[in-house]
Amino acid sequence: MNASLIWKAISWILLLAYLTLLTVATHLPPQFVEFGEVRVSDKTIHFFAYLVLGFVLSMALYLTFEDIWRASYVAIVVGIAWGGLDEWTQQFFRRHPDWIDFLYDVCGILIGVLAFAVVLSVGRYWTTRNKT
Repeated sequence: MNASLIWKAISWILLLAYLTLLTVATHLPPQFVEFGEVRVSDKTIHFFAYLVLGFVLSMALYLTFEDIWRASYVAIVVGIAWGGLDEWTQQFFRRHPDWIDFLYDVCGILIGVLAFAVVLSVGRYWTTRNKT
């Protein structure tokens, strides 16, 4: 089996597992999560959760399309749609959809997609630099 095919499969499995975890977690009731003495706002959690989604989604799409622009565009559209659907469906689980949560989701997606593009660019730079 081809190594790139294995990485594609791993990235899609990781993405599906993360989407499942994210969807379940965002439909649970707590407004604050505590880490020892530190309380973290649900807005911060939304931002970082969707940042990771943007990164992992971009990775899976890039390994599939092999085109960073196409992967980024699709990741942004799908990520924003997922965030909107996530907020909308919360009303069916005794939670309240929140536009501010959605805004944090969108910001997280955008930063996650950008972070993947930066990591990819740096990786390409160092790979080509070390070959010469």
